[in-house]
Amino acid sequence: MKSIISSVIIVIIIVSVPFPLLGDSTVRIDELVKQTEEYLEELNDYEELSLAVAIAYNGVPVLTKAYGLANRSFNIPNTIDTKFNLASMNKMFTSVAIMQLVQKGKLNLDDKIGDHIPDFPNAEVKSNVTVYQLLTHTAGMGNIFSSQYGKMPRNKYQKIEDYFPLFVADSLRFTPGSKYEYSNAGYIVLGYLIEKITGQDYHSYVKEHIYIPAGMNNTDCYDVQYPVPNLAIGYTKSGVKSDDYKYKTIEYVKMTKGSPAGGGYSTVEDLIRFGEALLGNILLNKKYTDMTTTGKVPVDDIWQGGKYCFGFLEQIINGHRIIGHSGNFSGIRSTLKIYVDDGISIAILSNFDRDQGAEELEYFVREKINGDTDFTRRYLKTKKIIREIETSGYSHGIKTYDRTKNDIQLYESIINSRGYVLLRYKKYKKALDIFKFNIFAFPNSSYVYDSLAQAYLKTGDKENAIKYYKKALEIDPQFESSIKALKELGVVD
Repeated sequence: MKSIISSVIIVIIIVSVPFPLLGDSTVRIDELVKQTEEYLEELNDYEELSLAVAIAYNGVPVLTKAYGLANRSFNIPNTIDTKFNLASMNKMFTSVAIMQLVQKGKLNLDDKIGDHIPDFPNAEVKSNVTVYQLLTHTAGMGNIFSSQYGKMPRNKYQKIEDYFPLFVADSLRFTPGSKYEYSNAGYIVLGYLIEKITGQDYHSYVKEHIYIPAGMNNTDCYDVQYPVPNLAIGYTKSGVKSDDYKYKTIEYVKMTKGSPAGGGYSTVEDLIRFGEALLGNILLNKKYTDMTTTGKVPVDDIWQGGKYCFGFLEQIINGHRIIGHSGNFSGIRSTLKIYVDDGISIAILSNFDRDQGAEELEYFVREKINGDTDFTRRYLKTKKIIREIETSGYSHGIKTYDRTKNDIQLYESIINSRGYVLLRYKKYKKALDIFKFNIFAFPNSSYVYDSLAQAYLKTGDKENAIKYYKKALEIDPQFESSIKALKELGVVD
């Protein structure tokens, strides 16, 4: 549905300088701007966007644009100056702060945690985990979003050590250095390390040594118990149960204050400034900038790929290097990607869930800059067919798919996820069309039959629900979800 809020647009076009994509092909800056604007309008026509985006070439903004509402209660629009939650993007700032201390000789990458925090309340971590391993998510530490996190009021997480009870008693999940596993707990410890070495509060340190030197005047780790001008509220579809509401706020489930692992706030233009300051060696000298942003360990993740650095991800796409980081949480999608070889930076900040345009926009721009890959071809085609099914019906999606199915395989999981979103919205006809299409595209998957059965059950059509639960079990007789459903329906013992 088209947003009732007009987009805020500031566009500066540079028309004379082409930059390389693949081989001999090129795209000019004005072409990138035009194509991105057109794609944004296509996405917004399909489903209301709520985001801000900035694209810069050699540090100069060539496109800045905002859509949707920062505050849905008071109809306050997003603008380029709107501050959005960064989620995990704060890890970039934490890693740069650590590397500043390494550059100054106050810390070594192979130092153990116990070398600087002798009273750290976990002997195994204190004696075995290094700074390098914390930076690269190879320490064996876990997450902070456990059932225990939900038991404590969010406003109690104020100081870094307030997070310790969420993980500090846990044993290491694997031998430090033996593999990669993303860990928010590890970056909490890095923030505490910064405080111990500098004698400064973490938030004060990064503001003084990163935000101010980079000219990031609208970035901080705010405590959202206090008023913050131009701050976007996050909204999610997840868990919406009433027909009276389309979204619900995440203000009661997220942290109330940013941490070294995530949850600070920034604007798209400030993120562009951060990238320029980093690559301009303002925050670190060239040696330590390169060390911080060079890939160390492979990341086994379909959405990311590449190698994790120190608080950054490095990707090589068709011979072109990209560095940056993203953040995700209910009602939050944030990303900064710096196309180092092409002089392009893109920042996208959204106060909606990741599947409401922000992630798709990121991959669209990546394909336009660095050329297509198997992933972007499949991802963008999957998203396009989903839109066609929702807007023009199941048969139209089938016709489009038939024309390309020999060339491009779709992503089953993305289609299924969209079906469940439509179910939550009680858009049953569209949900059934999406799930039926997934069966057409993936006839040998027990999951897609089970999903269609669930959709029929939601509409009260038990006959078809039973039919498709049984179809799922024909493919996989041990498929637990279908077995459980049929038992509840009294079909099997």
